[in-house]
Amino acid sequence: MNEIKTVFGFTVRSAVRKKPFKVTTIVLLALILILCALPSLLSSDAETPPEETPADEKSYACYYIDPKGLIPGGRETLAALLPDAEVLDGDIARLDEYGLECDDNGATLVVEVVEREGAPFIQLYQGALSNPVGVVDALKERWVAALLAENGVSEDVIALTAAGLGSASLPLGTMRFSGFAASIVVLMVMFFAIYFYGYSVASSVASEKSSRVMETLVVSAKPRNILAGKLLGTAFVGFAQLAVCALFAVACYTLLVPEGFTVAGMPLSFETFTPLNALLILLLFVFGFFLYALLYSITGAMVSRTEDLGSAMAPVMTVNFVAFYSAYFVALIGDGGLKDVFSLIPFTAPFVLPFRLLNESVAWHVPVLALLLLAAAFALIAYATMKIYSASVLYYGQRLKIRDLIKIKL
Repeated sequence: MNEIKTVFGFTVRSAVRKKPFKVTTIVLLALILILCALPSLLSSDAETPPEETPADEKSYACYYIDPKGLIPGGRETLAALLPDAEVLDGDIARLDEYGLECDDNGATLVVEVVEREGAPFIQLYQGALSNPVGVVDALKERWVAALLAENGVSEDVIALTAAGLGSASLPLGTMRFSGFAASIVVLMVMFFAIYFYGYSVASSVASEKSSRVMETLVVSAKPRNILAGKLLGTAFVGFAQLAVCALFAVACYTLLVPEGFTVAGMPLSFETFTPLNALLILLLFVFGFFLYALLYSITGAMVSRTEDLGSAMAPVMTVNFVAFYSAYFVALIGDGGLKDVFSLIPFTAPFVLPFRLLNESVAWHVPVLALLLLAAAFALIAYATMKIYSASVLYYGQRLKIRDLIKIKL
């Protein structure tokens, strides 16, 4: 136990002191802060009314040209729509003059109403800084209202036709936008945590072998205790970093994200992130982390030089990538027994089950059975890893092949 504590403490201290750990922590916290601040910034921009220009100070001119009077009250409509513009009666013959004026301020707007196929047709002549948003719709509503009044329609009905219809976006089906977004975040965190910290374990073992430090370590501690301390130390650093980021994210979300904020009309709701689901996801993450960390540690013991680590890690990385993308595959296949199959495979369960738990109803026996299978797989792989690590940790020479590992007495 003392040997494990010694290796554990050394691993934690060396990992925390490294510059990459400090940089990644700062970058992650900065990204969380930016993402949580964006909704507040977007909401403030949308809710802040534009600065009103005094009535006697207009920032640009809008020339309204309707010689036939096709849209009664069109000029008044534009004056109400464009409070910053001085709406004037214009003349199409002076279009070149208006163009010169636009060259000076870039915002001059010319609205010409002509008749085409028995109805008004609006032509907009605008500068680079002109803002004609809503001009056509406002004039159209005014023309329709005048047309209805001309045909004897009451003012109440005309006002009703001009009123906009209320609308609301409601979720359909079991999948929710918030649950989908949360599951994507969980998957990304799990994948990168397993990859980077697994790579850290493999790199640490390989570097110690290449520098002959391992020979000294083996003399003072048993190989299995070295591996256990290294795995626990790396896991502690990784979980501590993730915990800091998670607490910071909760604080930023609580303080910065405005209440009732929506994305594409869908409210942000974490109703599927229940305490039970959070506990199951945490257990799946812990088991999955150690399962892959054991495999990555074997790859570090298989090589004598850090230069060979990339090729040695290829099989484990392939399994990791396939398991990660299996969650997206399961999301597309709909209901069926294939979902449960992927949910029970130990290598894919840490990725597939969190996605399902946050987006659909899962029978209680599926996560329970998945955790039992994960625990069994972890025990078997841990036993095999200790044997392989003990036999190969002092091996120097060409990179060990998988068939060489099979020959090792387990």
